[in-house]
Amino acid sequence: MKTKYADCTYSAFISYAHADDRSNFSWISHFRKELQSKLSGDLARTPGGAKPFHLSQDNGPIRGDLGDELRSRVEESFALIVIAGHNYLDSEWCLKELQYFNARFGGEGLKQRFYILALRDDVVSRVKNRSEWQALGLSDAVFLRCFDESSNEAVQTYMDTGVLALEFRRLISKIADDLVASIRESINEKVAPNVKSIELVCDQLAPEVQAEGMKEQRVTTEPARSAGAADIRNSVRIYIESNPIEVNEWKPLGRRIAEVWKDVNSELRRNPPLPMRVRGLEVDGIDRRAQRLDDADGVVLLWGRKDSHALRESIDKMEDLLPEDEAIAPGIVACLRPPQSAGQPAEALGWSVVGFENRDSAMKEEPGEAIKLRSFLKDILEKRSVA
Repeated sequence: MKTKYADCTYSAFISYAHADDRSNFSWISHFRKELQSKLSGDLARTPGGAKPFHLSQDNGPIRGDLGDELRSRVEESFALIVIAGHNYLDSEWCLKELQYFNARFGGEGLKQRFYILALRDDVVSRVKNRSEWQALGLSDAVFLRCFDESSNEAVQTYMDTGVLALEFRRLISKIADDLVASIRESINEKVAPNVKSIELVCDQLAPEVQAEGMKEQRVTTEPARSAGAADIRNSVRIYIESNPIEVNEWKPLGRRIAEVWKDVNSELRRNPPLPMRVRGLEVDGIDRRAQRLDDADGVVLLWGRKDSHALRESIDKMEDLLPEDEAIAPGIVACLRPPQSAGQPAEALGWSVVGFENRDSAMKEEPGEAIKLRSFLKDILEKRSVA
């Protein structure tokens, strides 16, 4: 079984219907080109570098038995990327390619090196309902939605200037980062944990010292070594979702939570104030290696452009990874407006939903919503105070 990257001919096999590429203005071809470019840069210093992607219209079989050739090429690929458009379900070969990958790599391959991209909204439910997918245990598989929900068309690939469109660039980066992590893990290179996070630190180490505010730090797995190292290691950790759409919103939200955290410490007369760390958490793909968030005191998920179904998926994912401790609320959902429309946000599977005004890279709770954020932070502080 070729689970080692060094043994593979291709970085990934891209499974798709040719008609979907044509009907979406060569979206799949552009995707392959840009993902290959990103991977080449990311793996420039990695032994063997970036291997090519298999895209049948460019490097598919030209002779021999098609079934045998495709099976061989799928088996020589480190990962499988399915891109499902309107014509995907009509392609007999697309299903065979999926079955070939499963037969060769089994559940381990489908869990760690398998990506599903949807170019249309209706494709997701249609694909999940196929008996063949359900037989492979893929009825609950996570789809990367690559379409504009208002138009149900694939996201734009390039701006008029020829520059990568923002959402398309984020998608490429998201997949490349996860694939690179798997490749490096395969060749036993040292990699950061699968929980990718960037950290904002709110230092509150003594009552007479004013908080320095929010400052960025590099991702690190090493404990702090400053004078306040012991306090920082024991600090409260709150993870805030960062996703391909709202990729930067966690930063201003983190700043606002730090401000409220300072007030809550003062209100509950915590002396000295308990330090807090806010981390931006990339939720997509976090469950690929079943790594838990055992150091999390709380989680904030974003409800911006995702629909209610995607929100439920994120909540389910987080509840499986959070510490099994019923004494603390698992987290809250931040309803960002814009892009969410006005109106009272609905509760989400037991998670309190807090509305935030999202304006000019700043966040603040909507009128009447502050009490829910403060309640969430008080629960965390009171539990940590007695720990």
